[in-house]
Amino acid sequence: MFNVLKIVFQALALIAAVIGVVERPGDGEQKKREAMEIIREKLPELVSLPQWAKEMFIDSSFLGWIIDIVVWAANRYGFFTNTDAGGTVSTVT
Repeated sequence: MFNVLKIVFQALALIAAVIGVVERPGDGEQKKREAMEIIREKLPELVSLPQWAKEMFIDSSFLGWIIDIVVWAANRYGFFTNTDAGGTVSTVT
Protein backbone atom coordinates (compact mmCIF):
# COMPACT_ATOMS: atom_id res chain seq x y z
CA MET A 1 0.00 0.00 0.00
CA PHE A 2 2.74 2.50 0.92
CA ASN A 3 4.59 1.70 -2.29
CA VAL A 4 1.51 2.70 -4.30
CA LEU A 5 1.28 5.99 -2.37
CA LYS A 6 4.98 6.64 -2.96
CA ILE A 7 4.55 6.07 -6.70
CA VAL A 8 1.54 8.39 -6.89
CA PHE A 9 3.32 11.07 -4.84
CA GLN A 10 6.41 10.98 -7.07
CA ALA A 11 4.32 11.26 -10.22
CA LEU A 12 2.23 14.10 -8.80
CA ALA A 13 5.36 15.96 -7.68
CA LEU A 14 6.74 15.85 -11.22
CA ILE A 15 3.39 16.92 -12.68
CA ALA A 16 3.20 19.89 -10.29
CA ALA A 17 6.78 20.90 -11.10
CA VAL A 18 6.11 20.81 -14.85
CA ILE A 19 2.96 22.90 -14.40
CA GLY A 20 5.09 25.49 -12.61
CA VAL A 21 7.58 25.49 -15.48
CA VAL A 22 4.98 26.12 -18.21
CA GLU A 23 2.97 28.64 -16.15
CA ARG A 24 2.35 32.03 -17.75
CA PRO A 25 -0.73 34.22 -18.13
CA GLY A 26 -3.42 32.82 -20.41
CA ASP A 27 -2.93 30.06 -23.00
CA GLY A 28 -4.53 27.43 -20.74
CA GLU A 29 -5.01 24.70 -23.32
CA GLN A 30 -1.59 25.33 -24.88
CA LYS A 31 0.09 25.15 -21.46
CA LYS A 32 -1.78 21.92 -20.76
CA ARG A 33 -0.53 20.39 -24.03
CA GLU A 34 3.03 21.52 -23.26
CA ALA A 35 2.84 20.07 -19.77
CA MET A 36 1.47 16.77 -21.07
CA GLU A 37 4.26 16.51 -23.64
CA ILE A 38 6.98 17.16 -21.06
CA ILE A 39 5.42 14.77 -18.53
CA ARG A 40 5.09 11.97 -21.08
CA GLU A 41 8.72 12.40 -22.03
CA LYS A 42 10.27 12.86 -18.59
CA LEU A 43 8.11 10.83 -16.21
CA PRO A 44 9.48 7.41 -17.26
CA GLU A 45 13.05 8.80 -17.20
CA LEU A 46 12.86 10.48 -13.80
CA VAL A 47 10.52 8.29 -11.79
CA SER A 48 10.80 4.51 -11.57
CA LEU A 49 7.23 3.42 -12.16
CA PRO A 50 5.66 0.01 -12.59
CA GLN A 51 3.97 -0.49 -15.95
CA TRP A 52 0.44 0.12 -14.62
CA ALA A 53 1.49 3.55 -13.30
CA LYS A 54 3.30 4.49 -16.51
CA GLU A 55 0.21 3.67 -18.52
CA MET A 56 -2.09 5.52 -16.13
CA PHE A 57 -0.02 8.70 -15.85
CA ILE A 58 0.62 9.06 -19.59
CA ASP A 59 -3.00 8.37 -20.59
CA SER A 60 -4.37 11.60 -22.12
CA SER A 61 -7.67 11.54 -20.25
CA PHE A 62 -6.16 10.75 -16.86
CA LEU A 63 -3.19 13.09 -17.23
CA GLY A 64 -5.40 15.94 -18.43
CA TRP A 65 -7.70 15.42 -15.44
CA ILE A 66 -4.77 15.42 -13.01
CA ILE A 67 -3.34 18.59 -14.56
CA ASP A 68 -6.73 20.29 -14.27
CA ILE A 69 -6.96 19.36 -10.57
CA VAL A 70 -3.42 20.54 -9.79
CA VAL A 71 -3.97 23.85 -11.64
CA TRP A 72 -7.33 24.33 -9.92
CA ALA A 73 -5.74 23.79 -6.51
CA ALA A 74 -2.80 26.08 -7.35
CA ASN A 75 -5.16 28.85 -8.43
CA ARG A 76 -7.66 28.28 -5.62
CA TYR A 77 -5.10 28.31 -2.84
CA GLY A 78 -2.84 31.03 -4.19
CA PHE A 79 0.20 29.12 -5.43
CA PHE A 80 0.31 31.42 -8.46
CA THR A 81 0.16 35.21 -8.24
CA ASN A 82 0.16 37.91 -10.89
CA THR A 83 3.18 40.19 -11.14
CA ASP A 84 3.27 43.90 -11.88
CA ALA A 85 4.73 43.07 -15.30
CA GLY A 86 1.66 41.00 -16.17
CA GLY A 87 3.27 37.63 -15.61
CA THR A 88 2.43 34.82 -13.24
CA VAL A 89 4.81 33.45 -10.63
CA SER A 90 4.67 30.64 -8.12
CA THR A 91 4.41 31.62 -4.47
CA VAL A 92 5.97 28.30 -3.42
CA THR A 93 9.60 28.63 -2.36
